[in-house]
Amino acid sequence: MAVPEVGGVREVQGVIARAKGAPVELATIRIPDPGPGEAVVDIRSCGVCHTDLHYREGGITDELTLPSTLPHVLRLEMTAAIAAWRCIPLRA
Repeated sequence: MAVPEVGGVREVQGVIARAKGAPVELATIRIPDPGPGEAVVDIRSCGVCHTDLHYREGGITDELTLPSTLPHVLRLEMTAAIAAWRCIPLRA
């Protein structure tokens, strides 16, 4: 299943926690083209686990999320395939 493109922009559905303790919502997320050394992955399935809920409540802040973790896309457990990538040019 390919990531749908709208005018060259990939759009996916994601579950987002926008505020501490607030209900989560299903939203459309725009995915930019990958930059050098980055990849876009086609998420095949995704689950929400208790760790995602800790992020939503502000109970987890680490070097990956910074102290201000909201809004937060719940996404901890997933399976995916590479959909697009861009190589880093190497100098001779």
